[in-house]
This record gives sequence, C-alpha cells and structure tokens, in this order.
Amino acid sequence: MSEAEEVRQWVSKLTRANFQITDPGRYPIPSEKVKWFFWCPEITEMREIPYLNVVWADKSGNIYLDSMPIGNTTDWVEGAYGEEGARRSMDMDFTDLSKVRNEFEGTFPLVGKRITEYEKIANDVSTRRNALIEIFYHGRKGRATLRLRGRIPSEDSSTGRVWDRIEATVKALKEAFDKLQTNEAERARQIHSNPA
Repeated sequence: MSEAEEVRQWVSKLTRANFQITDPGRYPIPSEKVKWFFWCPEITEMREIPYLNVVWADKSGNIYLDSMPIGNTTDWVEGAYGEEGARRSMDMDFTDLSKVRNEFEGTFPLVGKRITEYEKIANDVSTRRNALIEIFYHGRKGRATLRLRGRIPSEDSSTGRVWDRIEATVKALKEAFDKLQTNEAERARQIHSNPA
C-alpha cells in the first residue's frame, strides 16, 4: 500500500469522510512540488468537516492538511468598506500577499485587524496543542483567499509517529476552525446590535 493510500485511509477514518486521491488540478500549490494529493469531493461531507478539505505531501516528505476557505479579502473589504472599497482592493495584486500586506492593511485597517485576529487564533491553538497550524494565503490580482493549514514536517512523519501527528493536527485544525467561526458569529452579533 502506498503512503498516500495509508494516509488517505487514516484521514478518512478520523473524519468519517471519503477522501479521494487525485492530482492537484487548479488547487493553489505548485504541482511540481507535490508528491501526492487527495481531497474530500463530496459536498455534504465537506460541510461536515470544513476544517479539513485537502491533504497533500511535498517531495521533501512534509504533509499538509488544508481547510476549506475561511474568507477572502474581497468579501471582507466589501463588508467593511462597501462596493467602492471592494473595487479599490480589486486593483491590488495579491499573488504574494507579503508584498502588498502593509499597503492593504493601511488602506483597509478593519480587514487587516481581522486577518491579524485569525492569525492569532491559529497561533494560539498551534502553541497550546503543539501542532503547526497557520493561515495559508493564496492570491491573484484582486483577491486573496485564506485557509487554515496544518503542517507535519518530514522529520515528524517517521513510521509510528505520523499517525499520532496527523490525528493531533486534525484535532487542532478543528479547534482553530471552530474558534474562527465563533469569532465570526460574535462579529456578526456586534454588527447587528450596533448598526452604523
């Protein structure tokens, strides 16, 4: 049995969802770096486990676990600054968010604060659970989409430990995703109780 199939079976068991091995297609990772890739294609199952949608390994042996999208700059800017703000943000090139982040956050500080809150939640869960969880950005001209990403370094994925690390990372992703949803529910409650 291949490594990909073993990991797929373990992740399917942990989540009670059917994952399928495939190629990354248009998924936002460099296909030349991918050793194997699988995802949960069934929409009803995806809704049950939004904290884990894609699992893949790079050619160095690192394993990545990615959530469904947790938000994007266009929607957040439009919600905070209206259609005109969204149009302005769509002029920015988010291919490398680190290059435009200061400008973006200076122009749209409410959205910058939101991204920082997301990063803090991911970092707090990562630290407490001793798992590598972060916010993963993929962008293009006009928009950056954010996901949670768990990473299991190749040095942690030796025989016997990889299953424990995968399980710990899946649990950490679920906790972080749940905390982000709670944060969003509180944000929506505040907006509705204090309309502008």
